[in-house]
Amino acid sequence: MGSYLYKGVDVSGIQGDIDWAKAKANGVDFAILKATAGNTITDSRFHANMKRTQAAGVPVGAYHFFYASNVAETKAEAQYFLDTIKGYAFQYPLVLDVEGEALNLPKETLVSLVELFCDMVEEAGYYVSIYASASPLNGVLNDERLKRFDLWVAQWSDKEPNIPYPYGMWQYSNQGSVPGIPARVDLDYAYKGYPAIMKQAGLNGYGKAQAPEESPKAGQQVVLNKVPLYGAATAKAAAGTVTGTYYLYDGKEVSGRYRITNSPDRVGKEPIGANVTGWVDKKHL
Repeated sequence: MGSYLYKGVDVSGIQGDIDWAKAKANGVDFAILKATAGNTITDSRFHANMKRTQAAGVPVGAYHFFYASNVAETKAEAQYFLDTIKGYAFQYPLVLDVEGEALNLPKETLVSLVELFCDMVEEAGYYVSIYASASPLNGVLNDERLKRFDLWVAQWSDKEPNIPYPYGMWQYSNQGSVPGIPARVDLDYAYKGYPAIMKQAGLNGYGKAQAPEESPKAGQQVVLNKVPLYGAATAKAAAGTVTGTYYLYDGKEVSGRYRITNSPDRVGKEPIGANVTGWVDKKHL
């Protein structure tokens, strides 16, 4: 499995009254909170969990459970979700949970509706992710139109999800036990530094950061998870994928890509061909 950066949980009213300070002290780095379902249901603990995670200093995201089967219902659900989360700042993604009956829709219908929901949330200034299990992500949700959105993959196993494109979070168990959380809870890994992404880009309720983005530098460590690897800066097709900890070879951007190497001892070393693993897109750094 690739190196994760943070360990977290996702919760709803089912988990009851959570002591977030205690959960944080016992290894919870972040939480994804259920906010809404359909266009009329707000989770019974959402607002309480938002206030208490903020008080405890636990970074959060939020998710919406998808029921829609047509355009009108999708627009209503997206607006209900946006209305419910309005006024809060989120350090982790805003997620569309796609499971259950929604997966019985025809592929073209489902993909179009998921894209519509995600577009509405994204246009409102939020960082969007799609939650689903590996099977639909390899099937009915495997579509080029959705690959621009981040993914949160559900696979309750010690084996990493087998999907052909990168994901930002992995829900690896639904039977977690965490001090401070009264009931069994889903456990997650995060592979990206989401809080920094949100603050720098001015997303999820944060104002646009004033400081310019720092350029990647030679030797900078990057944690990658099934990221496409290219043999050249201008190659159209990936040669494969890479997972694990790598280092920027020279920190020089060419055609939106950077060279990486698998050891800090190889940074900047000649010959290039013997020391460079390949090229990765800037968006994955």
